[in-house]
Amino acid sequence: MKVAELITRVRQLLQDASAYRWDDPTLLDCYNEALMWVVQQRPDANSAVIEFNCEQKSQQDKPADAYRILGPVDNIDTGRVIQSKSMDDLTAFDSNWSQTPFGGFGNYVEYMVYDERTPDVFWLYPYPNVAHTISLQVSREPVLVTDAATTDIEIPLIHLNALKHCMMAYAYLTDGETEGNLMQAQNYLKLAANDLNLKWNIDLMFSRPIEGDTQ
Repeated sequence: MKVAELITRVRQLLQDASAYRWDDPTLLDCYNEALMWVVQQRPDANSAVIEFNCEQKSQQDKPADAYRILGPVDNIDTGRVIQSKSMDDLTAFDSNWSQTPFGGFGNYVEYMVYDERTPDVFWLYPYPNVAHTISLQVSREPVLVTDAATTDIEIPLIHLNALKHCMMAYAYLTDGETEGNLMQAQNYLKLAANDLNLKWNIDLMFSRPIEGDTQ
């Protein structure tokens, strides 16, 4: 499905067939914002399994085109599965784990440590001291769309409703001068969150600061 088709659907739901309030560039911007929002809330919505060429050290940098690391898969050459492990558990197992290369346990990665507090790096144990490739599950960073007519929607269509409802929320936010439009944006974002099975307080996102003297 092309991005332009989704824009047409959203325009119909907005009851703006003549593009009086929202022109195509504006709705394309809404699409790009909505796509990023969906992937931020549900990184698995844009997931892939990739091959990763390891550096010869324990700490590895996240692949350049990945938004997040979702988890390890296996060692490419042997097919041996790589297990996820917390840093605390790995430290309890081997307090010198970050300095342990291939050799004693064989030439394969056994564990991967990923901490969301440091999302741009992860660690391997034992680490490769030779050229080595592993498979990773990653969330891909959405590609900015500039041509709606020729570009396919990047994420699986199972998330189409969430994307559509989020686009409508952003559309109303771009025209958010009135309380009614802000309420529409809030309602459509709630629908998008429900489509993704999210549970968080959207009302807080739209709460207005108190104006005037608060002393």
